[in-house]
Amino acid sequence: MKPKPVVRASEVRLYTYCPRLYFFETHVRARRPLKASLRLILGRLQHLAHEVLARLRGYRVEELLEADMGGVRLRGKPDYYTVRGSTAVVVEFKSGRGPRVGAWLSDVMQVVSYAILLSRLKYTSVVGIVRYRRSTHTFKVTSEHVATLLRLVDEVALVKNHGLVPHPLRSYRKCLACTYKVECFTMDRGLNLDLEEPGSWLEGFMQSQSEVT
Repeated sequence: MKPKPVVRASEVRLYTYCPRLYFFETHVRARRPLKASLRLILGRLQHLAHEVLARLRGYRVEELLEADMGGVRLRGKPDYYTVRGSTAVVVEFKSGRGPRVGAWLSDVMQVVSYAILLSRLKYTSVVGIVRYRRSTHTFKVTSEHVATLLRLVDEVALVKNHGLVPHPLRSYRKCLACTYKVECFTMDRGLNLDLEEPGSWLEGFMQSQSEVT
């Protein structure tokens, strides 16, 4: 039997941040600038410090979770989680500062990915926590979160396995820092933008959420 395509929680996060960036990182993958590489190393060191504290507090750290989601296998390693009765509490640490209020939708959906995987372990409810360098956002995972995640997983699988070019989520901040900005804008000249591209619905969805769950 042919194995099901795998979608990782980290891929869901990147796709939610910008579907077009996910396409480039999956099918082109340019070499990272030195500044970005150093930032990743620093972030990883901060993660390791948090992991040590989490282990001391009895959390389960970096455990591999996976489950079938229709025709796709969802997989991920939450930074750490714990169980309180029938409720699982999953924590994702981000080394950035985060928004002024709440959490970025991309980070929320990464946590929701872990929440769905934990719910398959028979926990009746899951509380998600996104912990930034200067703030913490706590939320209860709802049916709306789950419906959004399922749509994202399907689109990630399409882009990953069939090379479909998705919609870019453009903003001055995102595009200025993007390694693929020249290729991305050039690509749009050859696309039929009258067609609904994968990921185009995220623009309106983010506006309705104001990037806060």
